[in-house]
Amino acid sequence: MPDLYDGNNLHADLRTIRAEWGDDQARKIEAFLDELGGSDDALWDLMQRRQVREFQRPFFNSCSIEWMLEGGYNMYRIRPLRAVSAYRMLYAFDAEHDEFWVLAIVRKKRHTDPDYDPRKHYDYERHHHISVRVLDEYDELGFPRIG
Repeated sequence: MPDLYDGNNLHADLRTIRAEWGDDQARKIEAFLDELGGSDDALWDLMQRRQVREFQRPFFNSCSIEWMLEGGYNMYRIRPLRAVSAYRMLYAFDAEHDEFWVLAIVRKKRHTDPDYDPRKHYDYERHHHISVRVLDEYDELGFPRIG
């Protein structure tokens, strides 16, 4: 069965969330990740390599980050469907070791916000500091590229 691990910057992301949106939001995200990591069924579902996955307990959906996948990175995002639906968890799958690594937790830019602060929000831009950071960490962790 696969395991779920914290990336190097996960706690820094949670500190940012605490500072910007409150301790309550960070605690809910931590609880969601604990539930996800403890659910063999949910982790098994994440391994199935479907483009879009939905799972009811814990409540989330997941899909690949297309431009990262096209670049050979086995990278995806999780969108919780309940109390922390404004956030996304960016994760890598290491198929050699059946491990998931949560590399970032970000607050998604709302589509109704044409202008936003990229230090606080994320919209999957190639040159966004979060995108650069997670791909650098992917390589540093030695995860294989896919092709």
